[in-house]
Amino acid sequence: MTQIMQANPIFNPKWNDDVAHRTIIKWNTTGLFQLNAVKYNWAKSLYQVMVWNFWLPEKVKWLWEDANQFKKELTADEARAYKWILSFLIFLDSIQTMNLPNFSEYVTAPEVNLILSIQTYQEAIHSQSYATILETVVDSKDREEIYYFWRNDKHLLERNEFIWGIYQKFIDNPNDENFFAWIIWNFLLESIYFYNWFAFFDTLADAWKMVDR
Repeated sequence: MTQIMQANPIFNPKWNDDVAHRTIIKWNTTGLFQLNAVKYNWAKSLYQVMVWNFWLPEKVKWLWEDANQFKKELTADEARAYKWILSFLIFLDSIQTMNLPNFSEYVTAPEVNLILSIQTYQEAIHSQSYATILETVVDSKDREEIYYFWRNDKHLLERNEFIWGIYQKFIDNPNDENFFAWIIWNFLLESIYFYNWFAFFDTLADAWKMVDR
């Protein structure tokens, strides 16, 4: 029988923070981020890597050359693919920003919640990065179309609904089976979906197109 999971209370002074009995989920914790003593050292090390493994859009030069190439050198198919993929990436980072805090509610090891917190922060920064691209590369009249490309493209809408459905299933019915599916899909989204879509930009760069991004 599938077991129902309970979200963590924000704070519970009657619980404990004993490292010896700590588990990633389903552990009695006070809710305090006690990080001087950790059980999962890999999580603390990963956090340090993640802190340095991102960039702020404001620190990258303006993409004027990309904007010029987008208008004058991309084929019609390349330009459409650029906008289509950008729309999908915007959706992926948006849903990750919204979804990860829900995921954290069921994680009881503070060092693991730490890396989920930094990931949420970085997903929000990615959203600002896309806004910078839209402000610089494409015409303002096309921005709304890119954000909501899925409204008129059934294939993109189907992809979005499939991903959203997996996450929403656990939110609506938080049990062990749905939580496991949530973990697996989060891994696939970050490791396969993002890399596959960014491969298109690398293909353009190989042809010396849109290399500033």
